[in-house]
Amino acid sequence: MKEIRDGVRSNKISSSESISSQPLVLDIEDFKAAEAQEALEDESLAKVEVEVREELAQTLEGLNMKEIRDGVRSNKISSSESISSQPLVLDIEDFKGDFSFDALFGNLVNELLPAFQEEDADSLEGNGNISGNDALSNGRSTQTQSSPLFPEVDSLLSMFKNSCSQLVELQKQIDGRLYNLKKDVAAQDSKHRKTLGEIDGRLYNLKKDVAAQDSKHRKTLGEINDVELS
Repeated sequence: MKEIRDGVRSNKISSSESISSQPLVLDIEDFKAAEAQEALEDESLAKVEVEVREELAQTLEGLNMKEIRDGVRSNKISSSESISSQPLVLDIEDFKGDFSFDALFGNLVNELLPAFQEEDADSLEGNGNISGNDALSNGRSTQTQSSPLFPEVDSLLSMFKNSCSQLVELQKQIDGRLYNLKKDVAAQDSKHRKTLGEIDGRLYNLKKDVAAQDSKHRKTLGEINDVELS
């Protein structure tokens, strides 16, 4: 065993001496493979960097668009809330002249419709990306609606309810004014009738006086004629 171990050790020493005695030989081909691998890794890293930048840009753009849309929607909501919070003020003077209920309520509704039209256009743009796989067997496409068909209906309902209550109040005011006017007309009519009655009485007395004077004159003329004949 000792001889075997000594033989193995001597072989290791001789092999190591032979390896150390051989010079290190390098070739250009050895560096080409390494350079190619390094270039491939650099290209892969560059592609990954480009993809990451594109994803970040898309994410930032999506966030900006979302912030803009949220800002626009918040402005629309605040405008609709301000419109709905502002009560409709009607006065009797508004109904004088060329008044039209259609024009009044049309102008009020048109203040809310532009916001609805813009939101409807945004929803149509979002629904335009629906794929053909969403089509049903009967030819109708599925269309999910995350928002109500007419988002300003609550504002319009509150506005119309407010206007109806104010119209009822205006009707009461008009009925009160008409009652007072009727009382004034009745008082003036009674006063005029009394005045006309007094005038009729005076005319009757004047007619009586004229008739008496005429009879008296006729009698005087008759006496004068009798005197002249005699």
